[in-house]
Amino acid sequence: MTLQVGDKVYQDLSNRHNEGVYRFYEVVKVTPKFAILNDGKKVIREGVSKNGKPDVFRVYGDRSVLFELVTDDVLTKYAKYQELEKAYYWFFNRKFSKDEKLMIYNYFKELGISETQAK
Repeated sequence: MTLQVGDKVYQDLSNRHNEGVYRFYEVVKVTPKFAILNDGKKVIREGVSKNGKPDVFRVYGDRSVLFELVTDDVLTKYAKYQELEKAYYWFFNRKFSKDEKLMIYNYFKELGISETQAK
């Protein structure tokens, strides 16, 4: 596969602590050897196979930085991660009253989630 203008690629920044952390880019210019991304990075246009993935693109001058084509699966994982982040920060930044805590506790109790499972 060779990158073309308009192709969308992503860099997977996920690690063992969080999944679905991606940075997205678009190819804005191509030369015979390189694709230039919207942030100015030069990526080698020809994809290589790495770790069972067929089309992986490397940054010129730093072959450890990898990009892949954006797929529906990646967009789904990213949306799930974004929703998880919203929920996390909502709980983190909110101070619950005793009544609200009791409502949440009772809701989890109705779902059959015990205190040991909630930890």
